[in-house]
Amino acid sequence: MLRFNSRILKYNGHMPGTVKFDNSLLRDLIALLSGALLVFAFAPFQYFYLAILAPTLLLWVWVSTGPKRAALRGALFGLSFFGCGISWVFISIHVYGNTSVALSVLITALLIIIMTCYIALNAYWLRRFFPGHGANTLLLAFPVMWVLLEWLRGWLFTGFPWLFLGYSQINSPLRGFAPLGSVYLVSFAVALCAGLLLYCFLHHRKALYSIIGLLLVIGLGSIFSTIQWTKPTGNALHVALVQGNIPQSLKWDPNQAADTLRVYRKLTDQHWNSDIIVWPEAAIPMWLDSVPHYIEQLSDAATKHHVSLIVGVPTRTDSAYFNSMIGLGTANGQYSKRHLVPFGEYVPLEDMLRGLIGFFNLPMSGFSPGSPEQIGVDIGNYDVATYICYEIAYPAEFLTQFPTSKLIVTISDDAWFGNSWAPAQQLQISQMRSLETGRYQLASTNNGITAIIDPQGRINARAPQFERVVLTGKIYAMRGNTPLVILGLTPIIFIFFVLLGIAILYRPQMLQKIRVANT
Repeated sequence: MLRFNSRILKYNGHMPGTVKFDNSLLRDLIALLSGALLVFAFAPFQYFYLAILAPTLLLWVWVSTGPKRAALRGALFGLSFFGCGISWVFISIHVYGNTSVALSVLITALLIIIMTCYIALNAYWLRRFFPGHGANTLLLAFPVMWVLLEWLRGWLFTGFPWLFLGYSQINSPLRGFAPLGSVYLVSFAVALCAGLLLYCFLHHRKALYSIIGLLLVIGLGSIFSTIQWTKPTGNALHVALVQGNIPQSLKWDPNQAADTLRVYRKLTDQHWNSDIIVWPEAAIPMWLDSVPHYIEQLSDAATKHHVSLIVGVPTRTDSAYFNSMIGLGTANGQYSKRHLVPFGEYVPLEDMLRGLIGFFNLPMSGFSPGSPEQIGVDIGNYDVATYICYEIAYPAEFLTQFPTSKLIVTISDDAWFGNSWAPAQQLQISQMRSLETGRYQLASTNNGITAIIDPQGRINARAPQFERVVLTGKIYAMRGNTPLVILGLTPIIFIFFVLLGIAILYRPQMLQKIRVANT
């Protein structure tokens, strides 16, 4: 019998002519493919069960190797997951940032690599400190570490809180955990289900316990999903969300500004019978103080018809520029975006980078952040939680406008993302925010996806993308609060750290040291 071994192929003398992939490389391939598979758990596809299956496959290839190889597999998973899931960043940089293909690919790749590092670190630390595949590793350390690293990438270096596992569950039974502990608790439940599934596969004698655990997690999520944490208050509010569908190539052209103003005014004039009308982010593509006559006429019309009109418009002072929304008619106040998008709305190290390439000169890329203490916009007797585009993705910052707010208004300009998955992913995130807080949400965008979301995170009405249309519907201000709104994020994050400490304490090597010390 002749056997030839290499790292890649094995030739077996029993079966001449056959070629077999090395088991280790096969598992590397599984890690790569499972990352791409996970993307389909999120919008616009929303096969939520893949959010359990893909991490199960990843965890399986992790526990079969050491820390370094596990980190490699984590990197392969992350590269395919983020490489597919956030590839739309390239569109913003190249198509609308006027940046070369090569440089756009480089910047997009750097972001993907940074996000991938979180997955690779998760793999390395899990195998380094939690060897084996017992219950402590699969059912405690893995889900806790996964969620804590999601939490970390949600704020470190300004954060990029995109594609958290929990967002994929907006239509699954596990969604019921969101009002209790935010998207992070949903992510934990998903990762725990993945650990239980693998534990069932690896420990046949204890399979029954794993199945019971899976049913318990899913069952609890289903039960919590039936609870109505908040209730309507007051009369129904008739709303109209104006989707102007102004092409990004024309929006910031000064010669097109007058046409843009006419489009929004004409669409709005057909819906003065509404209680609330919302225009998207930067619907007025010029400074607020440069169109006083237009704003005065608009405000007078809204006041005459007893309408709360919320308008996205850039504002400025003598020393700063802001991405803002204002209230007109029966709406009052101004809100300026607090969490700005790096390079898109401000340029880090501006003195060094401004002017080097087109990407550092995007329209409206010189904004300052709004004050954390700003009052914001209110509609009649109701406080409104207001957000501009990217801000809706930050779970902790989102909660700062509660518990007083009775409804949510989010305005965006998703034309920056073209015909990509980004608008659908952002809408899914917005759905999670409504579910977490038990509030209706008006999500108004320039070219889609404009939607009305109910307090259970369901889409009540949705406008077609890339069409000039006004989406109408009926909502209610909500009273009462979910446990998350009452307690905030601090308790659930603290619990995750406590669970991590328990996982560390109950490692076999730590238990052995304790036994030796007690003898």
